[in-house]
Amino acid sequence: MDLTTAEDRRTAAQLIRTGDVFVQSYRPGALARYGLSVPEMVQLNPHLVAVNLNCYGHSGPWKSRPVFEPLAQTVSAMAIAQRENGIPQLGPTYPNDYLTGYLTTLGVLMALEIQGREGGAWQVDVSLCRTATWLQQQGSLNHWRTTDPMDEAFAIRCIATETGSFGELQYFNTALELERTPLRFTSPVLPLGLHIPVRTD
Repeated sequence: MDLTTAEDRRTAAQLIRTGDVFVQSYRPGALARYGLSVPEMVQLNPHLVAVNLNCYGHSGPWKSRPVFEPLAQTVSAMAIAQRENGIPQLGPTYPNDYLTGYLTTLGVLMALEIQGREGGAWQVDVSLCRTATWLQQQGSLNHWRTTDPMDEAFAIRCIATETGSFGELQYFNTALELERTPLRFTSPVLPLGLHIPVRTD
């Protein structure tokens, strides 16, 4: 949607009225320009769970700065903690991106559980740097062991194949295996703008 147009703002407002959870990762105040601040959304839907995600937190002088995972590792001293030969190092994965997503999901579930008992609207605020700080507060291992390299058969099991608008695509899916819940995407990769802004049940 293009929120600079009145029509798309009306569509967004209707989705909020009928929705349960609204998740956004714009800079603080960005949606307020279009009448979609959290207080305004709660007026539209007094039972909304609103999620705000950013990097540097939701108060303070850096709250509106754009960012991505490596900067969160840098400013939270995670890169220093992982240094090699005195040189700061970024992690080989993006722990703050993934873990913040998991914490967001947990926050939403907790909000919905409380809402089921107490009603009302609830707000969940998460940030990459807070996740990075919390993760480091869990402690570190001075002596750690590497695992054996994965064998070819396991690597092949991690490869997923899908056919969609871009033809056949192969990618590495998660290495985690659950007995009852297959971890996979429910739809193939689709071009931008293909989805229309309607709620589906």
